Amino acid sequence: MDRFYQCTLFKDIEEVIRMGNRTEYGLSAEIYTFDLKKAKEISEKLEAGVISINTDSFSFLESPFGGYKKVELTEKVANTDWKN
Repeated sequence: MDRFYQCTLFKDIEEVIRMGNRTEYGLSAEIYTFDLKKAKEISEKLEAGVISINTDSFSFLESPFGGYKKVELTEKVANTDWKN
């Protein structure tokens, strides 16, 4: 599965949240910052199933997880036998 990363400059926190929630999918999000208070504020408003702060989104492939918006993929991934 390919990962897509995007780093973007922004004016304020509300702009970050608008950009993050503007996507078609809401499976995961990653926030990198020195200010954990801001990271918490952003994470509470992002529409994503898994939100990681200062690390990449990590979960076991066998673990079911949900997301927002177009999340059909999560059900398929959670029910796939990756050993075959």
